[in-house]
Amino acid sequence: MRAFLVIWFGQLVSIVGSGLTSFALGVWVYLTSGSLTHYSLITMVAVLPTLALAPFAGAIVDRYDRRRILIYSDLAAGLNTFVIAALAYTGLLQIWNIYLIVAVTSVCNGFRGPAFNAASTLLVPSDKLGRAAGLSQMQGAASRVLSPALAGFLMTVIGLPGVVFIDVLTFLFSIIALLIVRTPMRAEAPAAGVRRSILAEAAYGWTYTRRRRGLVAMFVYFAICNLVLGIATVLFTPFVLSFGSAALLGTLMSVGGFGMVAGSVFLSVWGGPKKTVNGVLAPMLVVGVAMVLVGARPAPIPIAIGAFTYLFAVPILTGCWQVIIQKKVEPAVQGRVFAIATLVSWSSLPLAYLVAAPLVEKVVNPLLAGPLSETVGAVMGTGPGRAIGFLFVVMAGVIIAAAIGGFLYKPLRFIDTNLPDAADERVFDNSASADLSPQPELIPENPAAVQL
Repeated sequence: MRAFLVIWFGQLVSIVGSGLTSFALGVWVYLTSGSLTHYSLITMVAVLPTLALAPFAGAIVDRYDRRRILIYSDLAAGLNTFVIAALAYTGLLQIWNIYLIVAVTSVCNGFRGPAFNAASTLLVPSDKLGRAAGLSQMQGAASRVLSPALAGFLMTVIGLPGVVFIDVLTFLFSIIALLIVRTPMRAEAPAAGVRRSILAEAAYGWTYTRRRRGLVAMFVYFAICNLVLGIATVLFTPFVLSFGSAALLGTLMSVGGFGMVAGSVFLSVWGGPKKTVNGVLAPMLVVGVAMVLVGARPAPIPIAIGAFTYLFAVPILTGCWQVIIQKKVEPAVQGRVFAIATLVSWSSLPLAYLVAAPLVEKVVNPLLAGPLSETVGAVMGTGPGRAIGFLFVVMAGVIIAAAIGGFLYKPLRFIDTNLPDAADERVFDNSASADLSPQPELIPENPAAVQL
């Protein structure tokens, strides 16, 4: 566990540093171009390369030492960040540079995520995976809380070049932490065989995942939820600014960030439910209720409660999602499965970013001003931002329906018993002659007798 904590702390510092750069560049892009389009497109560029490379990145993570992959990923990302600092310092930074640099960083993150998650399995005892997942979620939570405030202050003191250079130093800190740990982080293939191409190993990852209906269902479940949550993420800022100030927006985002920290700490102390899938499904019901609180009325207090509750639940469900993969998938295949999980679960995010604004402007606004004005409009109002508020409530219904559907779909509901833990599962041969015939499902004969 000590090796995990050393690497975790290095990654924590690096992720907070990356949050500084992300916030500072977002401000710079908007102030330089005055265009929300550039901001949205850069957000998409930050996601698409990770998705495109996911299956191949996972195969590489499974083939080589995950510690080295983390080192190379951080080194490449650090050098990439240094280029930003140099361009900003010399006054040569342009918008098109940001697109290219963000794309390179996205490639690095495509390797870092599966490598860190798969390496954690090798470093953490099985009974402590839930707590380790909580610590992992705390990295993003800390960045959400600390980075905007620090970056906003540092921008006024040392400017964009100084803020970005601090990020470079945090990458060096992470690399040093990885160099300190000498524990091997490569899961050997479970059976001897001729090494196949990266393409063939990536294809095996798809086959391995496809045979496990519970995993497929969980990834599709997250893709559906991420479509809704991605739209909500894009619309939250204009929703708050439609009736409040930028200061109120900052306060509400900070409250949400503290909720995420609290949820991460809670999971790291608790370790998650006995049936891990309940930690994936039940918190999504909480997310749905929180979205109703956010959208129902343009009032700061219920929105703050909703934002805190929403982000309190997110690290719990994401951490439990991670633990299921770590427990149910053999370490030798986890890089590929984590990468496929990212690809499927995030596949809906680009669509969410594209449809969010047109959905409000072309669909919900006309409905609320026309056919629904005397029904929904009489309850929720028809003033500025109420179309987004109404959409939040509708999307809350979709989230709650998805969670209920997950409970009703047996391969997902019983994934803890359908799939044996990796330590108890027969060895899957990674060679070309591996037995890929379907295995029987292990759904209990009496589902009502299974403890939830």
